[in-house]
Amino acid sequence: MSYLVIAWPGERPVWLSDLERAAPEDWTIALRADGLTVAHGGPCPPPVRAIAGGVLIGDLHERAGAVTPIARRPAREMAEHLCATAWGGYVAVVGNGPGGSWTVLRCPSGELDALAWRFGEALLIADDLPAWLGRWLPPGLGVDWGRLGAILADPAMASGELALSHVQAIAPGELWSVRDGARPIWRPAHVARRRESGGGQAEERLRAVVDEVVGAQAGTRTVIELSGGLDSAIVASALKGRDVVAVNYYSRELGADERPFAREIARRLGLELIEIEKSPPAFDLAALEERATGARPALNALDFEHDRDMARCCRELGADVLMTGQGGDHLFFQAPSALIAADALPGAIRPALLAVLARRTGRSTWSILREALGARLGAPGLKARPQHLSPAAWDGARAAGVHPWLADAAGLPPAKALQVACLAAALSLNGASRRGTAARLRHPLLSQPLMEACLPLDVVQLTAGGHDRALARAAFADRLPAGVIARQGKGRLTSHYGRLIASGLDELRPLLLEGRLAAEGLLDREALERMLTVEQLVWRGGYGAIMTSAALELWVCSWEARTARNTGPYSLLARLPRGPVNHAQTN
Repeated sequence: MSYLVIAWPGERPVWLSDLERAAPEDWTIALRADGLTVAHGGPCPPPVRAIAGGVLIGDLHERAGAVTPIARRPAREMAEHLCATAWGGYVAVVGNGPGGSWTVLRCPSGELDALAWRFGEALLIADDLPAWLGRWLPPGLGVDWGRLGAILADPAMASGELALSHVQAIAPGELWSVRDGARPIWRPAHVARRRESGGGQAEERLRAVVDEVVGAQAGTRTVIELSGGLDSAIVASALKGRDVVAVNYYSRELGADERPFAREIARRLGLELIEIEKSPPAFDLAALEERATGARPALNALDFEHDRDMARCCRELGADVLMTGQGGDHLFFQAPSALIAADALPGAIRPALLAVLARRTGRSTWSILREALGARLGAPGLKARPQHLSPAAWDGARAAGVHPWLADAAGLPPAKALQVACLAAALSLNGASRRGTAARLRHPLLSQPLMEACLPLDVVQLTAGGHDRALARAAFADRLPAGVIARQGKGRLTSHYGRLIASGLDELRPLLLEGRLAAEGLLDREALERMLTVEQLVWRGGYGAIMTSAALELWVCSWEARTARNTGPYSLLARLPRGPVNHAQTN
């Protein structure tokens, strides 16, 4: 947690002084105003500033050439003006006049979370629900099993509604108040419907926006995770000339070592490069359990080795910002999907487009055309039930609705709708992590200006007829090594993660087979029995589903213990083996 807003309509709450005294020692009162108190703290507290009628928490950047006076005005008008003239990672809280209700706007990028709940006559807004809030959390707070099942079925839902009752999660780009509920101000689908052709200026504009965003988000000393792939290289190219250290986190696994590409990029850009080798796979349940206390499941920290090592690296280097290229696959459109051909309809589909997609997907041109026609005619894609999820949980998850960003995506061309869905899933990258407490974690390719630059462009144009991130490659061809621009693949850590989970089967099997998710009927025990064997891990994989299920199980354990609903999960964890594991079975 990094901020807490307490807003009230009348007299100052009598309990507010007790709440202020309960805050940790590294927390301070950042603002006191009429009907409003704001506190912030922790390792990377966000800036706080007063605005007309309220407060703005986080980073706000004016758009190039724009002036952003934040004057008192109706809440919706203020929100629309803010989204049109500025961007950043912020939450704005404004009052609706004397004695009126309070309204909350969460920035479109989703970088800073916004959770709201009533406590008496007051409204509390925060980015998390730490234990020190104690009795000021909403009465009746508990696990919402229906929403949790939806997250199990589709982890992208973890960044949508909260899987806890009595707390309102405000979606990115959403305006919310107790009186009026949620009102979308900015959504990817709205932006995508602008449908700009881009013309010959698309490459130039993309370079300019990347430079603007990366420059604004860079710190006094920035660490850039340089994987060796295209997306992180694009971000690194916009950091040239700043105090930057590039870090390549590599594995010696076959097909996973990308150091030669990272070295080539660093040489071209004149960046210092540090190489950190990934540790041998050793499952660490305690590392997952440590991050299971937040309001949202910590799906951004499932690779606990990477999370731990990058946090340590940032501290040792004295970095105040950690920057990544994550999200670029979705923003620039990497997916080899037949839906690209669907977006070319109802006009003629060129044979060259079908040939490119057939080659990238390993399918026939006729099957690509058939899927494209079906998608354009509205035929629903058949999504199979995840094997670890029970049939009842799957039915419940499908009835739970969609992510807020997809609520108005109907009618978008199929590949564009896929792009919006992938960007919604990427919101989880803003979740809690160790590296996010060691430095400010930035994903510039998921920023509002870059989504606004790429979403209106036709996917056929983004891919130059079905190719992997073709527009982005062309836009940065003069900045990056030719081998990186031409590279189509990326390092794979499939084998590493398989051996990692295999090393923890002695802990994972009782955790999942005897845990709360299974007891509530969300997990299919028989399917899990089959999945949680070395043989199945080698031949079938399923690592993501297993790690997500483990993280959710630990999250449920934590929250049921906090709300005193059920003490069984922690007694289960206490019985799990904590001694050395026989790694011979992982070979």
